[in-house]
Amino acid sequence: MTRGNFYGTGKYGSHWTGDNWANWTWMRLTIPKMMNLNIFGIPFVGGDTCGFEYNTTSELCSRWTQLGVLYPFSRNHNTFNGLA
Repeated sequence: MTRGNFYGTGKYGSHWTGDNWANWTWMRLTIPKMMNLNIFGIPFVGGDTCGFEYNTTSELCSRWTQLGVLYPFSRNHNTFNGLA
């Protein structure tokens, strides 16, 4: 699992998109980000479902979890001291 890529990453490893923010914009941005990485030859890619920075809402986390079902790699992950 890496956040930085090199030639051949898709053959031997996977990519984590990094820490994201718990908001609707960042949820929407995960879709083209993963599709671009798939085009670059990295099929096993995913991000933090429900966001990492800031506190999520129940509606956002529910929708993000529904979207995360379609991610090749998905994890629910949040910072310890999330901000309101």
